[in-house]
Amino acid sequence: MRGVMAVAGLCCAWSVLLGGQTQAPPVFRADVDTVAVNVSVKRGNNPVSGLTPHDFRLYDNDVRQRVAAVSQDAVPVDISFVIDLSPSVGDLETLREAVRRMTGLLRSTDRFRILTMGNSVVNAVPWQPAGPPDTSVVQSALGHISLVVDSALLALLHRSDPDRRHLVVAFTDGQDICSVATGDTLRRVAERSDAVFHWINIDPGRWNPLRGTGVESICRNYTHSPIDMSRFFTDATKLTGGSVRATTSSATMTSVFDAILDDFRRSYILHFVPEGVSREGWHRLRVELPERQGYTVRTRPGYWGTAAVPAVR
Repeated sequence: MRGVMAVAGLCCAWSVLLGGQTQAPPVFRADVDTVAVNVSVKRGNNPVSGLTPHDFRLYDNDVRQRVAAVSQDAVPVDISFVIDLSPSVGDLETLREAVRRMTGLLRSTDRFRILTMGNSVVNAVPWQPAGPPDTSVVQSALGHISLVVDSALLALLHRSDPDRRHLVVAFTDGQDICSVATGDTLRRVAERSDAVFHWINIDPGRWNPLRGTGVESICRNYTHSPIDMSRFFTDATKLTGGSVRATTSSATMTSVFDAILDDFRRSYILHFVPEGVSREGWHRLRVELPERQGYTVRTRPGYWGTAAVPAVR
């Protein structure tokens, strides 16, 4: 629980970046009774449909659990778009057009928001139902500042309603200038977030950045060189069951996002009641398909459990 408290202590500072909007730090969705785990199953590059609870073997801290239910596809999605608008990732009009096309792929039951970055993390489009956004509010970053870690972290802090799933898709080259949060903090928050985080690396390799440790404030290195935070972004995707994709320009963002969204919609949500394991601490997760050959499974590696709270009498 010390890690949760550390995240909580930093939330007030980060809330300033969104104009005072605050949220309690989320913990991966695991209440006293059930745990829900997002699982992507593919054969080759194609998502696999039609699996039942009997197809899965799920282990919590190496103890096999009974999969009580499987949900798929029909669950509404909350989508956080995190868009780097610094000059390194493309021209503004191309990015705006990509936003219009991507939001056009959503269903009527979905909703989305758009976080951009300038001198702060900007809630450019607050949560809204599926539909065309006002892209005029998507503005270029000022002063060549790229708060890529702060933006991803604030996206992961959102906690969706129990009947919805949260997908975070970050479009950035991963080069950070001036974030308050560190890469290590991003890792800790990803462990506790119930979102699935995908990073689309736009035009990788263009920069020759200073590689930072992710421990000290990035603002100290503001003067000229950005810091390459790609290893922290990669870790965050793995910790949430997401992936890293790449595109050579902002013009192809839509097709990459379409593939991520299709994979997410066709992934499974496995529900189980932990048995034979302590509720507290880090829980290692393992999901297998023993009777299905040639299938690949992607899910988060674990979750943080908390002790049951005694009832007040």
